[in-house]
Amino acid sequence: NGRLALMVSWVDDIMALGHPEDVKQIEEDLNNAFACKSEGYLKEYVGSKIDFKRDETGLGTIKITQPVLVQKLSESFDVNGGRNPKTPAIAGQTLVRGDGSDTLGPKQTTKFRSG
Repeated sequence: NGRLALMVSWVDDIMALGHPEDVKQIEEDLNNAFACKSEGYLKEYVGSKIDFKRDETGLGTIKITQPVLVQKLSESFDVNGGRNPKTPAIAGQTLVRGDGSDTLGPKQTTKFRSG
């Protein structure tokens, strides 16, 4: 039918994504093979925040973030309250090609630093 369905697995937790009919079929197939429990629409999955939206045509988008992990890292490395850097590079540092053959010009440097 040309639709995409995804299964994300972490140990014994599975998140199924796709057209509702396809997700229902995945659930049925898993229930026929294993003892399963469906959690319905997820707001959280293995420590990640899940934001899922579906438009009027049925097309869905998913955003997966880890705000708790980001907060822990922020506290561990004492970066609270500071401006978030756009890249890990030091301001003014010369960027070099991955193979070490040449430095990047101003146009390429700006492209890679812009995120």
